[in-house]
Amino acid sequence: MSSDNGKTNHDWRQESESRRQHLEFIQNVITRMNTNSFQLKGLAVAIVTALVGIYATTSNVIFVFLGIVPTLFFWFLDGYYLLQERKFRGVYNDVIGLKNDIEVKPYEMPIHKYTVRIGKQYSYWNVFFSQTILWLYFPVIALLIIIGVLLRGDGLTGKAPPPVHHIHQHSTTFDGSTKNSGARCKLCDPENQIFDPPNNSEKKHG
Repeated sequence: MSSDNGKTNHDWRQESESRRQHLEFIQNVITRMNTNSFQLKGLAVAIVTALVGIYATTSNVIFVFLGIVPTLFFWFLDGYYLLQERKFRGVYNDVIGLKNDIEVKPYEMPIHKYTVRIGKQYSYWNVFFSQTILWLYFPVIALLIIIGVLLRGDGLTGKAPPPVHHIHQHSTTFDGSTKNSGARCKLCDPENQIFDPPNNSEKKHG
């Protein structure tokens, strides 16, 4: 049995099956792009956290500023994957007939045809500054800059370190007085100029 345009029921079923498989392939790629984007966000946060942790142990503010470099790198890379995802979504919409921007042949994925001439959503910089990723990477970079400047400012104020409180150990003599245990205090006597009083027990009897 044939239809008005000459296609048989078998042809219609075969075309329907081809379209279903085509859409499934496109959907798998979209899912992969989305997964890559999610993993990049997690890596960015993990690396920044590790660098801040290194600062906490070394007190070197340069590690705070170094966190800006991987954040920018992952921001650009995340924008690339998000742009690819948008292009494959455009192919998907054209295959199912929601839009007719590009004529897509069976099992074809012509993402190179989805450019700014079709829509601004296919512009890289439109993706780069989209709210999907802008409000993740930009606050991280801004926070790192603010923290780094504040920490660097504290290091340049020239404030003296707080005094170190220390306790001298003493021993009691037979007459009730006290004397130093003999250990030199390098904080109070850096040049070792304090001498212990002579011990009465060492006096010679005449």
